[in-house]
Amino acid sequence: MLLLLLPLPDKGSGRGKKINSSAIKQFALNANLPILQPVNLKEPCELLRN
Repeated sequence: MLLLLLPLPDKGSGRGKKINSSAIKQFALNANLPILQPVNLKEPCELLRN
């Protein structure tokens, strides 16, 4: 059982720097899995407070 997914932040790619999600995030969205996408993982306590 997967409780939560922590994918990398979305990034700009290509000449126009269009924002693209990772393949893992797209999979989770299609499977209706819970996602938490923090800017960084250096402060795990901040993740738990929200």
